Amino acid sequence: MSQRRIAACLAVAVAMAAACSDSGTGVDAGATLQGSFALQTVDGTPLPIAQRRIIGIDTSGATTSSCTDFLAGMTIDVTSAGSATRSESHNLVCDDSTGVTLSTVESGTASRTTDGWRFDFTGPGVAPSSHYFGRLDATTLTIARRETDAMTVRQLLIPATVDLSQLVFKRL
Repeated sequence: MSQRRIAACLAVAVAMAAACSDSGTGVDAGATLQGSFALQTVDGTPLPIAQRRIIGIDTSGATTSSCTDFLAGMTIDVTSAGSATRSESHNLVCDDSTGVTLSTVESGTASRTTDGWRFDFTGPGVAPSSHYFGRLDATTLTIARRETDAMTVRQLLIPATVDLSQLVFKRL
């Protein structure tokens, strides 16, 4: 076979491989992740969502107060360079009618995977790193799996976690 024919066959093979690289993944190869996305629902439930109950107990064992931690909002912002920021706000509402709003911001990166997108975030202070895995379909970013890394803080092991809650974000 001539060198010209080999080169032509190689060019066709490379073009076919590129065209098929995302086939069967359900990911739109042309989808651009750049932009801001706001959390709409967690497992089909709109925000705010009660995530946990915090109960204060005194030294005698009596309940002193109780508060509910509500996830009030979350956004993911992605630049064209692949850097990402995740902002989260919580409303802590207590039974005595007091409350406070807490906000956290994590910086990280967004990268394309064979079946969607991966976000790697590092929280402030001693927070463990978190990893989000999801897909972008037109204007909807759906996160299907979240993981945190195991870490040790002053001889205390904080185990790795996996959360399979479905988070649905809409492009702003």
